[in-house]
Amino acid sequence: MKQISRNPSFTPSPQLRNDLNSNSNGVTYRLNQIWDRYEYIIRTQSLELSIDEIHLLNSILNGTFIDPVLIDNLYSEIIDSDEYLAGNEIAKSLADKFKSANYMQLLATIERIKK
Repeated sequence: MKQISRNPSFTPSPQLRNDLNSNSNGVTYRLNQIWDRYEYIIRTQSLELSIDEIHLLNSILNGTFIDPVLIDNLYSEIIDSDEYLAGNEIAKSLADKFKSANYMQLLATIERIKK
């Protein structure tokens, strides 16, 4: 995996640029603050999944572009999968966990398993 340079160049979205520019502590401070908060959400909000559930979820999402709308509709992706439709118990267990999960839990779970 290619390593990021010490002083990377990137183009932030307009919303991120406004946020970074409005922070009195500077860009580096704000980016690290955002990451620290995001990492905390991943650690504390992700759903507990078995190894088999993680493998199945990765299989269901294989080749899929994961955007906010997909994350919000993960339950539908699971119940539309061949495994769920075939009555697979792991798929049913996975669906049960995702059915009542909120967006933060779904996002944290995807971030944790996709690292």
